[in-house]
Amino acid sequence: MLRAWEADDDKKLEELKEAGANWKDISVTMERPPHDVKRRYGELRRARADTEKKKTAESTAPKGKGRDEGTSSAGMTLPFLQADKDWSKDELALLLDIARRYEDTKWLYIASGFYDKTGRRVTAEEVKKKLGG
Repeated sequence: MLRAWEADDDKKLEELKEAGANWKDISVTMERPPHDVKRRYGELRRARADTEKKKTAESTAPKGKGRDEGTSSAGMTLPFLQADKDWSKDELALLLDIARRYEDTKWLYIASGFYDKTGRRVTAEEVKKKLGG
């Protein structure tokens, strides 16, 4: 089983990649399989991009709109989310990120499943439009 990624690991991974190291060298240096370092680097890049998007959205959004009213970045209606004894702020952020990723890919999975059953190719956008998503 792979060991959990820690902040120091993330920093080292980003430094190695930014220095131009290839995946094999990074894998050997970090003592992790190549697929694990690639996956983690992708997660870090997406998280960085999401953070930038949120900063931009927060700075341009009208006051009183957005997550405080229960709407996620993916446009999903959610109950008001606030850290409490059961959920930390980080856990809620992770939960929203997972929900956003699901929302972004679910139409593709549906289109793929439709193709698997019928042999007919349809786009994720066509499925979303047809199902009213």
